[in-house]
Amino acid sequence: MTPEQLKNLRKTYRDVFESDNGKIILNDLKNRCHINSSTYSEKTNETFFLEGQRRVALYILDMLREDNRELPTTTEE
Repeated sequence: MTPEQLKNLRKTYRDVFESDNGKIILNDLKNRCHINSSTYSEKTNETFFLEGQRRVALYILDMLREDNRELPTTTEE
């Protein structure tokens, strides 16, 4: 992916997740994907599964970051 393609993809992520409905979905993903909680489980496979969910949400959050722009650290319920 070229830098220009990445820039355009990041803009598309922001267009989606900075809309009113996108913010609702993003907050839901933060809660469901364990962004602010532990993914540890005594069952190894469950830990792997939960960490996979968390990684997807972290990827989305990273795509929303623009240069040194900080993301909100709190989630609305």
